Amino acid sequence: MGNRSEEREEFLADVMTTAVEGGIGYWSRVRGYKWDCPPAEATVEVQSIDDRKWAVVTIGTIAKGIGKVFRDEVKINPELRKRIIRASVQNDAGELDASDADAVLQVGIFGEVVYG
Repeated sequence: MGNRSEEREEFLADVMTTAVEGGIGYWSRVRGYKWDCPPAEATVEVQSIDDRKWAVVTIGTIAKGIGKVFRDEVKINPELRKRIIRASVQNDAGELDASDADAVLQVGIFGEVVYG
């Protein structure tokens, strides 16, 4: 994570927190949530309600999801894409609501929005 600025790490951790605390509860279970630490160390394990595998989510997972959206590698609502790109460019997670952060996390884990 050494090549990310502190501001970028904080943004990615904030998106992860928004997703976990407000957006993903309808499709997942969460365990091992570690957020009260430096942003680069934030982690959570997520399991979809219809799967047995647990995925470890880090700020890298969130960066991966944002990158796929930014590069137009995933089919999502154009307005959602604009919000994610704007938030990413500004490093401002306040631009995203819980469902937006949920979409980013899903794209980071699954490569697409599966739920919602």
